[in-house]
Amino acid sequence: MTFKDNYGLINEDNDFHKHERDDDDLHIRLGAERLAFQYSSLLPQVHLTLISILQGIALGILIEQLIQQLYSRSIDLMVLPFYIASIVIIALIWQQYALAFIAFLWPFWGYHILLQFVFAAFEVFAFAAISKPAIWVLGIAGTAFTGSIIRKMNTKIVIPDNYERIEDYYSDLSIENGAAKQLFLTGLGLLIGGVLMLVMTEYQINGFRLFTFAVGIIVTVVAVILLNLTDKDIKTQFEIAFENSPWQFKNHQVIKREDSLG
Repeated sequence: MTFKDNYGLINEDNDFHKHERDDDDLHIRLGAERLAFQYSSLLPQVHLTLISILQGIALGILIEQLIQQLYSRSIDLMVLPFYIASIVIIALIWQQYALAFIAFLWPFWGYHILLQFVFAAFEVFAFAAISKPAIWVLGIAGTAFTGSIIRKMNTKIVIPDNYERIEDYYSDLSIENGAAKQLFLTGLGLLIGGVLMLVMTEYQINGFRLFTFAVGIIVTVVAVILLNLTDKDIKTQFEIAFENSPWQFKNHQVIKREDSLG
């Protein structure tokens, strides 16, 4: 096959380019076909890489705070539940984003991207202030409110034309609306708790340390519950998606059905 390389030179002998073009080939030429291919396959990977970096920064700050307290021997047992909650929250956030990139067509929208940074900024702010649990709770409340806005914006992005089955569209729409409401209520609860903790700490009200410890335990338990619920949602969502197909979701993996092998 005769072709022109990147320098406009004709070359008939390069084996790399000797192939029959079909729909499964990598789209090399610039144009609508390549743009659609890159948008649906490469863009989610770019976004997930960005989210991974932001979560890595948050984790690094969290570890730095822990090391500083360990070296100074000033770590407070009252703060320990917030460290555990922070680790679970990082895992939960990454899991939610990974699911979104796998199961949805991710948008290339400036406001959506901006909210990812706002979301991460609240998270980093909370982890940097973990030695002051009231500030941590308020920071996570900001993260929850931002997450609620993002999930609500997703309902404007999800359209029926993106789906093979219309029932999947309504299912995802319901999931995004439900998640937006859940995150808003979570943020509201954290905001109220954070303000109470701030007032009790400021005025040294009797029982403020016990209240703070209890809030840390509650937040940790709720985060673990949400992590488990997300696992169940993933299982249910994938089982529905692979219904009547050669594929199945089993043991947290996508595999071919036995009756379709061979």
